[in-house]
Amino acid sequence: LSLGLILSVSMMAQDHVHTPFCAYDHAVEALEQQYPGFRDAANRSFQQAKENYSGSRDVYTIPTVVHVVWNQADENIPDEQINDVIARLNTDFRRLNTNAADIRPEFENVVADTEIEFVLVGVERVQTTATFSAGLTGLPDEIKQTSAGGSDAWDTNAYMNIWVGNLGTGGVLGYAYPPACAPNWPAESTAPSPDLDGIVIHYEIFKVGENVDILIEQLGQSITLNYNAEGRTIIHEIGHYLGLRHIWGDGTLLDQLLGTPVCNEDDGISDTPNQGLQSNFMCDDTQNTCDDGAGDLPDMYENYMDYSDELCMSSFTLEQKAVMRGSLENCRSGLLAGASSIQESQALGAQIKVSPNPTSGTVRVDLDFQDNEEYTVTVRDMLGREVFSASSNLGINNMDLDLSGESNGVYMVEVLKGNVRTAKKLVLAK
Repeated sequence: LSLGLILSVSMMAQDHVHTPFCAYDHAVEALEQQYPGFRDAANRSFQQAKENYSGSRDVYTIPTVVHVVWNQADENIPDEQINDVIARLNTDFRRLNTNAADIRPEFENVVADTEIEFVLVGVERVQTTATFSAGLTGLPDEIKQTSAGGSDAWDTNAYMNIWVGNLGTGGVLGYAYPPACAPNWPAESTAPSPDLDGIVIHYEIFKVGENVDILIEQLGQSITLNYNAEGRTIIHEIGHYLGLRHIWGDGTLLDQLLGTPVCNEDDGISDTPNQGLQSNFMCDDTQNTCDDGAGDLPDMYENYMDYSDELCMSSFTLEQKAVMRGSLENCRSGLLAGASSIQESQALGAQIKVSPNPTSGTVRVDLDFQDNEEYTVTVRDMLGREVFSASSNLGINNMDLDLSGESNGVYMVEVLKGNVRTAKKLVLAK
């Protein structure tokens, strides 16, 4: 099941209207025709992810591989750009993003730290003469195949694979396959090869903090989309990869094109508002496409599973967290097989002070422990890379760290005591 961000040029009445829409419903309809019963099977899998979530507070770490498939030099994105995006994933999935505080009051009680992190374990670079065109008529899985000019996946059961390449001017910015374990597919139907599982993203938006112009050519029309690339379209696609649907519940393709709210469709998530349309790459406080009467909420443009301006995307909800973690505990459990799960503790966090914060380099970690149990302090950058680690001397409840040799940015100071861990955010600004 392909879930792609597609931008379409349509003609309505006598006017040319440039209307963004997603191919989700188009893909579901196509697969329903090919595999009768697919829609119901996919919905059952989604419900299973919610119902099977254990409620664990373990931090789940996903090993991630980025495949850069390039033709022109500007498509061969540098390592620094990849690092910026991985750092964005870690800040946003852990709700450490600077715009998290901008959530509107009516949604403050439902937003969540997903307790999911990402570690970059490999970058594959393939220069190619192949082209990868994406649109409503098909998706370019050739980018995932060395034999077709792309790059073969690392074991998709054990690694989250991201392919970055030029997807052409058809309007697709990204797509992903959601969890496809056995219950996802009807009997006697053929699932995509496991080697094709993962996420594909257009190279122009795989970046953080840059405004870009994207050329879209469809139906004989051309437009230039001005787009704020903040690394959040990839977050949206990872949401699909971990089992989430669009916040507006994916009404029909025609309804999305015509701007007709569909309020009887739902994303299956009870703590997102009933929303009849996507937010059309805007952040409009007044947009409320479905009126549910008393207690009605506006559309939640802050949600990563909407289509709003990436500058305004900031949040997953508690139930979206449950679906994603349920997928990791079940259909995508292979991603966690090599990771150790450590119990998080807020109580332990109350015993730890990291200062000064922000710091120019020297940091003291003070720990209010009443016993002599050994502990370990580890500092990681937002790629998950370890930059410092040391174990305590028994009876010593403080530790001085020197980070003056590291680059400015956000770091996580982790304290592990027995099988219990807590983490504090630290800002290094020299």
